[in-house]
Amino acid sequence: MRRALRSVMSASLLGLAFLPLLDHLAWLDRGVIAIAMLMSFLVARAWGALMPYLAELGIAADGQAGMRTAFLYLANIAGSATGSIVTGFVLMDHLGTISIAVVLIIAGVACALLFAAAVELPLWQKLTRTIAAAAIAIAAVTLIPRSSATVLESLQWKGAAHAKPLAQVIENRSGVITVDADGTVFGHGMYDGKFNTDLKHDSNGIVRPYALSLFHPAPRAVLMIGLSSGSWAQVIASNRAVTTLTIVENNPGYQTLIAQAPEVASVLHNPKVTIVTDDGRRWLRLHPERTFDAIVSNKEPVTDDNMGSEWATRSGWNRPQP
Repeated sequence: MRRALRSVMSASLLGLAFLPLLDHLAWLDRGVIAIAMLMSFLVARAWGALMPYLAELGIAADGQAGMRTAFLYLANIAGSATGSIVTGFVLMDHLGTISIAVVLIIAGVACALLFAAAVELPLWQKLTRTIAAAAIAIAAVTLIPRSSATVLESLQWKGAAHAKPLAQVIENRSGVITVDADGTVFGHGMYDGKFNTDLKHDSNGIVRPYALSLFHPAPRAVLMIGLSSGSWAQVIASNRAVTTLTIVENNPGYQTLIAQAPEVASVLHNPKVTIVTDDGRRWLRLHPERTFDAIVSNKEPVTDDNMGSEWATRSGWNRPQP
């Protein structure tokens, strides 16, 4: 019983150290991935050890042992699936990384408290473990937000000399969007555009959407794959030849980001513009009847200066090409 409780408490302690370690060791660059994998393994190992303990303590050696073991495994599978769904599809849409870490540790501590109350142990041992669990919960609420406040910033820059503070962070189940002090947008830590529609001060290659009419004399119906900062969308929607602009973006967080940027916020209410939250390739497959005069995709590869693009416009192209 003591080993089982120790295992649950160890998992909570490891979870407590997870984000602070990543924050302070991000300078290891790709080495931080090994740290994250090791910590994940240790947490999973500590929680995984609970299964045989529960089987030993909760299943009597009688004629129903097999059925009770089956129910225990069924509960384990149901709990694992439910945990993944609730965390990945619910919590991530309402809480950030740090808040989720705190919630998970408190949930683990609650499990330890329930277990301590259920098993037969001397009262002083139960009190000792209850106090330890409460200390972990308090540490999770107070220490994690303080010691992991810059974890996303650290993981994005990994100690690079050109590191800049993050002015804005949007997290949801579709990914993490960050904006630095210069207005540069990053999706999943990679360059994803910049807030700028000024052709005279072209800091984001905005000349390319301005050149749309060079590729098609009358691009009335335009499909755009990816929204990012909304700068390209703003320019294309302002093209007098364009009557409809359909934008397919799989992360709704970009709309939240754009709504807070005066330079491009109006594109969200432009009557020409329709924004669809979906994967671009899947949306094209599901709408084979739709045709467009031009399809625009701004894809930013990783380069030394984090700038670069792939411009694609094809007249009458309404299907994904090989």
